[in-house]
Amino acid sequence: MERVTAGYLMNAIDFGRFSLVTGVRFEGTQFHSASVNSTTINPCNGLCVLASGSYIDVLPSASLRIRLDSNSGIRLVYGRGLSRPLPQQLTTAVSLDTSTVPSTYNIGAVLKPEHANNYDALYERYLTPLGLIQAGFFYKSITDPIVTNVTLPSTGPYAAFL
Repeated sequence: MERVTAGYLMNAIDFGRFSLVTGVRFEGTQFHSASVNSTTINPCNGLCVLASGSYIDVLPSASLRIRLDSNSGIRLVYGRGLSRPLPQQLTTAVSLDTSTVPSTYNIGAVLKPEHANNYDALYERYLTPLGLIQAGFFYKSITDPIVTNVTLPSTGPYAAFL
C-alpha cells in the first residue's frame, strides 16, 4: 500500500518583458509492502510485512519567459521531479529462480525514489493564428536511479556480452 499526500504553492509575477512563474510541490509518501516468501530461506509461513517507510519530498519549479517582441520569446525552465519504485521493488523478499543454471536467489531492496533536476532553454515564435514553433535544449540530472539488475548466464548466446 502506498499513500501520497501532496500540496502545491504557486506564484506568478509579470514585470515588463519578463514573466516569472514559480512553484513548489510538497509530497509526503508512506508505504507498506507485503510479500509471500516462496523459499525455505527465512520462511515466514504465509504473508509477511517486509518493507515500510515514509519520506517527504520538496519539488520546486520555476519558469522565466523573456519577451523579445510581440511574437517571440525565450523561456528558461527548472523543475525537480521524482519517480517512485514499483511496489514489488520495495519488498525485501527472497525468491528462488530455478529456471537458471545455477539457480538464482533474487533479493529485493528497499529503494529510494529517483530524483531529477530538469533544465530547459526554449526559443518560441508565435505564428498568429496558426500556432507556435519552438526550439530548445534540455539537461536532466538524475540521482538514485532505479536500475533492474540482470544476470546473464556464462554460457550460451549471451556469453559474448560478459
